[in-house]
Amino acid sequence: MTKSRLISAVTAFLLAIPCIFAVTDAEMEQARVIATQCYLRYANNGSGYLDDIHPKTMKELESKLKAKEKENIKAFNAIRIPADYASWDKKKLVEYWAATAFNSGGLLAEGKAARSRVRARINAMNVSAPSKPEEANPEHKAVPDSASGSPQPVSVPDPKEDSEAASADAAAADSIADARAEEPELTSVKKEDASTWIYVAILIVLVIVVVVLVVYAARTMKNNATRENGPLEPTVSFGSSDSEMEALREKFGKALAAKNDDLAKAAASATAQRERADMLQRRLDDAEAEASALRKENADLRERLAEARKPQPASAAPRPQAAPAAEPRRRSIYLGRVNSRGIFIRADRSFDPAHDIYCLETADGLTGSFFVVADPTLAEMALLTPMETLGGGCEIDNAADADTSSSVITEMRGTALFEDGCWRVGRKARVSFR
Repeated sequence: MTKSRLISAVTAFLLAIPCIFAVTDAEMEQARVIATQCYLRYANNGSGYLDDIHPKTMKELESKLKAKEKENIKAFNAIRIPADYASWDKKKLVEYWAATAFNSGGLLAEGKAARSRVRARINAMNVSAPSKPEEANPEHKAVPDSASGSPQPVSVPDPKEDSEAASADAAAADSIADARAEEPELTSVKKEDASTWIYVAILIVLVIVVVVLVVYAARTMKNNATRENGPLEPTVSFGSSDSEMEALREKFGKALAAKNDDLAKAAASATAQRERADMLQRRLDDAEAEASALRKENADLRERLAEARKPQPASAAPRPQAAPAAEPRRRSIYLGRVNSRGIFIRADRSFDPAHDIYCLETADGLTGSFFVVADPTLAEMALLTPMETLGGGCEIDNAADADTSSSVITEMRGTALFEDGCWRVGRKARVSFR
């Protein structure tokens, strides 16, 4: 085969490829059903039943729709079907239903999100060959066979071929016609074998082209991903210098440190919010307890007032008024730090800032209430080590603010009991830093 004949054969093959995979009416209908079903599924989150049906035609799809989808399909049915789709290849079919159709007016924004799903499903379709592939090739025309009189395909020579190639083609055509006239059955078998091998060759070439395109696309996507990821996913070629590798490592380290700082700040913020919520809950509980006590006291006062308003009998002698009991004298005791068993480790009559922390007031020497002494030296020590100094006898509302505070405020006094010769914590005091 001469060079010119080889070029002619390749050109004829390339011209025949679009016709081999042309779009039929059934395939156009199937693509339309796929696009419509995907659009309706995305347009309404409550249309999950569409995933369980597999219609082949629009009529079958419309018969299974609910009221909402029957309303949504009106806009999609208004999309015009091009008249020239019989000349389309698979690429044009995918592009029309996955892109062009979704640019039509009246479609819901949620339904337009189905483009990628439509593209994937139509790409998975098989586009069949036309029934008469010989008519799709303009370089073939029918001539009557010398023996049977039926039309036989004869290749039309390329006008650019040289005179020697044209002569060889004519001689080959005459030889083939004579052979067919003498042995029609053998010629038919050979023709079928030749056609089969041609289709096999075409498929092999298409497979090679697809493999090359896939490899090229994979490399392109990998390069794009490398450029977009930046310093978080550095790629170093074998030709990179030590300085470039060190710079990439430094960028990666900085990015990782920034991410860790953000995570630490978020965790600290969440902890602070949780502690504040706990503090507010405790205050609410205390307020509810105090309100309950006040309600009880109010009820007692009302009962006493009602009793006092009752009329007294005239003959009854007035009862002598009892003298008010003298309020017991309260005394103060200064206590030190609370150990792990809830016992104050020290008790003094006067305050010693080097050892004492709490002031306890008692009237009977057995029970009392205590609070943190308002002393600058004590406050400075408590703010430096809040849990070690105050943790045994106090609940701290905002321990995280110790570094930015200058004083310790007692929000609620604690209670203490004198047992076995020492003072023991009954209920911890609640303090805050300011």
